[in-house]
Amino acid sequence: MELKDISDGITGRMLRVIIQEGKHRNATLEFEDKYQHTTACCMRLAKPWFGSGRVIAGDSWFASVQSAVAHQDHGLHAILLVKTATAGFPKKELNEMMEGKPVGTTVCMETVYNGKPLYAIAYKEAESMTRHYVATCGTTAYEEHVTEEREEGPGEIKRGRAMGPNMHAIFRAASPKIDIHNMMRQGMLKIERVWRTARYHHRIFGTVGIGMTATNVVLDVINQEGGDGTTTGRAEAAELTYREHIKKLAWALMHNSQLQNR
Repeated sequence: MELKDISDGITGRMLRVIIQEGKHRNATLEFEDKYQHTTACCMRLAKPWFGSGRVIAGDSWFASVQSAVAHQDHGLHAILLVKTATAGFPKKELNEMMEGKPVGTTVCMETVYNGKPLYAIAYKEAESMTRHYVATCGTTAYEEHVTEEREEGPGEIKRGRAMGPNMHAIFRAASPKIDIHNMMRQGMLKIERVWRTARYHHRIFGTVGIGMTATNVVLDVINQEGGDGTTTGRAEAAELTYREHIKKLAWALMHNSQLQNR
């Protein structure tokens, strides 16, 4: 079972999930007649926010010039990490402009589509790592952003920081949220290991109905308590926080007075 999802880039809450149903079934779904599958999938996920001007930060599976333009057409912005889907994207030209430049350099190209700006940027994050983005918003002004998170000791997470272009900083702030949600749900709650089943509807209910919903509730509590939404689950304190909240949630569900009164 393969799922595609969209999460809030600040709190990490998973907002929508859709199932990948296979080539023939996918071809009958909304937007598939207008866009390539990856773009159509992104449009279905983001549809509730059409016209809101929100920014979609998408990884390379969703990233293409077509996808960025589709976001523009539906009243959204996009910052997408381009790797292999380079049709219409000037990756070769950006790399030539970047040749010989030091780490930390940004090069940018701009065009106009339907009267709106469309950007292609390359950012040399490390000597052997250049990131490419297609974007409809943001700037190349430099600002501080988190580059990595690692455990330094029990309960202590050290976050590396660096200066980089605003577009890259926005992407780096939002991009780990789904991985963090997955880590908390699959690495700590582990509902799929506890509830072993070969029944498809049981697996869907366990993963989405219990696992994702419970993790969303915990992330809500963590953010309400002043957390920064970047808990990775690697530190002991973060794990204890998650486990304690899950215990409280389970107890509340088992002693639900609203159900008992029905």
